[in-house]
Amino acid sequence: MKNKNILTAVAVILVILIGIVIWRSSDKEATLVPVVDMSTSTAVAKLTAATWVWTGTFMNDGSSSITPRQANAFTVTFTEDGSVSGTTDCNSFMGAYSVNVGGAISFGPLGMTKMFCQGSQESAFVGAIAQASSTNFTDAGDLVLNLAMDSGNMTFRQKASPSIPVVRSSDEPVGFANLSYRLIGYKNMSMPTGNDYILTFSGSNGISAKFCNSMSGTYSESKGKITANLISTLMFCGEPDGLMDVEAAFATALSEGVTPIIQGNYLALTDKDWNRFTFELVRKR
Repeated sequence: MKNKNILTAVAVILVILIGIVIWRSSDKEATLVPVVDMSTSTAVAKLTAATWVWTGTFMNDGSSSITPRQANAFTVTFTEDGSVSGTTDCNSFMGAYSVNVGGAISFGPLGMTKMFCQGSQESAFVGAIAQASSTNFTDAGDLVLNLAMDSGNMTFRQKASPSIPVVRSSDEPVGFANLSYRLIGYKNMSMPTGNDYILTFSGSNGISAKFCNSMSGTYSESKGKITANLISTLMFCGEPDGLMDVEAAFATALSEGVTPIIQGNYLALTDKDWNRFTFELVRKR
């Protein structure tokens, strides 16, 4: 009897507490707190910064590994609007992708051309793409697509082109004084030939550039980044198309800080959103 009374008292107390919670909740307006994950925008910026060339698929249990028999045949290109396209050793494909919190990635159904090629590795490549669950990037700038259930991964390197070489982030930057470079590419866009868009580093940390307008100032180096606030003339150039956008992006990138990498005769300046300006050396010390 005593135990029964105790249980009854506990039940009454719980009912009272629940009533208080409900009353207090009804007295407030519900508030939704959005969750913002910066890694999502960073992943998209990195994915869209280059065309990616498949270098292999490797299973974690050691059961199999596949490397392409045709170099550069398998490619993937991502765009900021959520579209994806590419090539295999036989067909071309296109479709959609999405990147979510923490770099999670998923692909929609891929539409493909219908050629038949004997001995093609296309099915292995497309089948692995469909199993991709998340993205990573190596210190060297290579793309890794992790497969579902942590079963393995696909690896990709950036595709080089004759006009925009790949300048890898593993290379150490060196001094810039008294060097001049010609801009040859921005993002995946090659600059038109016949026009010299020159960036020059001079002594005492001087920097100048000539695109449509002439810009100049001084730069500083800190924690692996170059920062400069440039003074510019105010001309407008309608041709070539997009030059003014590239010029504005360059000035903004320098004011916010760019990461410089030199490889041979090429200089890459990468902004905080992973957009890359690629230059070719035109004057040595």
